[in-house]
Amino acid sequence: MASYEHPYSPRDLQLPGYVPLSLSQIDIVLPYIGSSVVVVAAIWLLSGRFPKLSKTDRLLMCWWAFSGLTHIILEGYFAFVPDFFKKKTPFYLDELCKYAIASRKSYSYILQFAICLGQLYGCMVYFVTSYLDGDNFATSPFYYWAYYIGANGVWVVMATPIAIRSWKKIISVFELGNKKKTK
Repeated sequence: MASYEHPYSPRDLQLPGYVPLSLSQIDIVLPYIGSSVVVVAAIWLLSGRFPKLSKTDRLLMCWWAFSGLTHIILEGYFAFVPDFFKKKTPFYLDELCKYAIASRKSYSYILQFAICLGQLYGCMVYFVTSYLDGDNFATSPFYYWAYYIGANGVWVVMATPIAIRSWKKIISVFELGNKKKTK
C-alpha cells in the first residue's frame, strides 16, 4: 500500500492507510454551493404554495433543507462515511423538520428543539475537545477561520434562536392549556 503524506496537523500524526482526496476543494465546494442554492430556492418557492405558512416557517424549511444537504454532501453520508456513522447520525431529521413545518404537525416545535439541542451539544463537544487538545489541528489560518470557526459556528448561530423560538412555542401551548383548566 502506498504511503501518502497527509496535510493535517500535527504533522507527526500517524494515519495508516491515508489516501488523499481525488477531488479538489473547488470540485467539492462548487457543486455544494450550487445545489444548496437550487434546493433552498426550490423549498422557498414551493413553500409559498402553502398559504398558512409564515415567512419564518418558510425560512426554517429552507434552513433544514440546507442543513440536511450540508450533511449529505460535505459529510458524505452516501459514499464516504463508515456505516457506523450513517446509523448514528440523524441527518434525516432535518428532512422530517421540513415535512413537520409544511404540514403543521403538532410535533414540529419539539422536533426542532430536540435537533437544535443535539446540534448545540455536538458543536460544544467539537469546540471544547478541540480546545482541550490545544486547537492545533488546523493546517492554515484560512482552514481554522473558514471551516472550524465559520462553518461550524453557523450551527450555533442558527440552532440557538430556533431552540429558543421552539421552547417559547412549546411553553405557550402549556400555558394556554393551564389557563383553560383554571377557568
